[in-house]
Amino acid sequence: MTLDDRIRSAIQARTSRVEPSPGALHDIQEKLMHAQQDNNRTRLMIGLGAAAAIIAVVAGVVVVTGDDDDQDLDVAGTTTTEEPTTSASTTSTTVFDAVVDPAVAIWPRVGTSQRFESPVAAAQSFATDFLGFTEPIVGELRQGDTRSGEVPVQPAPDGPETTVLVRQLEDDTWFVIAADTADITLDSPAAGDLVECPVQLTGEALAFEGHVDVAIRDDVSDQPLGAGFVTGGGGPAAPFDGTVECDLSSLDPGAQYGSIVMTTAGGEDGRVWTAEVIRVQLQPAS
Repeated sequence: MTLDDRIRSAIQARTSRVEPSPGALHDIQEKLMHAQQDNNRTRLMIGLGAAAAIIAVVAGVVVVTGDDDDQDLDVAGTTTTEEPTTSASTTSTTVFDAVVDPAVAIWPRVGTSQRFESPVAAAQSFATDFLGFTEPIVGELRQGDTRSGEVPVQPAPDGPETTVLVRQLEDDTWFVIAADTADITLDSPAAGDLVECPVQLTGEALAFEGHVDVAIRDDVSDQPLGAGFVTGGGGPAAPFDGTVECDLSSLDPGAQYGSIVMTTAGGEDGRVWTAEVIRVQLQPAS
């Protein structure tokens, strides 16, 4: 007899004496039922846990997407109250608190939001909007130091040159601080002087029939506070000495800044031909 036969005989002899109890089958079925219920409960818990995880992931995606949408809406609806630096074509005149020294800058007006990122654009606007040039020929910047220079302006290709002096001031934008021409030399008043009405002017000029127009201007109105003329020479240049009446009563008490603008006329249509402009203080009568 082999070893396998011996083991099989021993098992049969052992189990032949086992008598199952009357409720054994019922007990086995209940245990199997409980086991099945536990197994089902375990599967249910696993399923619920997986579903909860999926819901959490989806909710997270929705939250992130919702945040992005909210952020996009906020950006689209944002408005800025900061005064922007404007391009050459900007002509806004909104009043705001400027940080530019009013004793220096003539154009653009320091009390408005008009600003120029280009020195040539500043000179172009000054020539046409402030001085009244008609379609001037505006050249390139002649660099002085790192923040200033000159821009040539001519009334025609063969016309005399008016040199517009420009400088970077507020936020590195460009301002006109003076204008000069070889045809006019203003000895008095000098730049920065305190002037009262009437304004006494002396110097030398070369102009058609010696006629030089003079305007006393403030920093607010497009209309001059006073206007007149002085007479120099028609060729060669000759001295002038004259007075220009003006009315400073509309200014606030105390010294206010403005400009003395001197221009000559030329060409067939008598357009503005040359210009001399200086910055002065205007003293209203007490």
